[in-house]
Amino acid sequence: EVLAVSPSPQTSPPVRKPARPAEKVVGVVVRLEPLRGFASVLDFEADLSRAGILPVKVIVANGTGRSYEFDPRDIVLRRAGSRRRAHTLPVSAAQRMLEDANREILLAAAREAGAADGVEVDMSAIDPMAPTELGDIRTAARIIRERLLRGGLLRAAGRFEGYLYFEVAEYDRARITMIDTATGETEGFIVEF
Repeated sequence: EVLAVSPSPQTSPPVRKPARPAEKVVGVVVRLEPLRGFASVLDFEADLSRAGILPVKVIVANGTGRSYEFDPRDIVLRRAGSRRRAHTLPVSAAQRMLEDANREILLAAAREAGAADGVEVDMSAIDPMAPTELGDIRTAARIIRERLLRGGLLRAAGRFEGYLYFEVAEYDRARITMIDTATGETEGFIVEF
């Protein structure tokens, strides 16, 4: 008995795009990008601005032959038109702000539904992590922690990337300081928004 097998269609090998050459970093490059308004939904699955949280994407790249001690808590924003400084929110504070804002939305909806039905709503039964128009709070709380900018020794050709969280306000610039490990000197950088 002969078994006939139809030939499989010829598949072409995957097309590989030529690799983009890595960006040449000269000196120490510091970039900060505040995610204002609804833009935070794309990266965090929730509208952090409505909860009073301003996520700021930070990239620090070292194109020098030196090493630096980098602590993200040393990044300070300046409120626009003033000398007032804003320090980063701890992750736990940002998560709490998100939960509190979501709880308020859920409480308002529960009160409205209870008033319409003529019943009193058990406010203690409300889950502050339940999804609302604010977004997926449970996922956002996890992402806030996972994407936090970490610090440490920024070696030659090294790079740190992540987010820091601040209270929502108008800021006009940031100050970043690092310590040159060879000399012990503090290096400062100003980034204008």
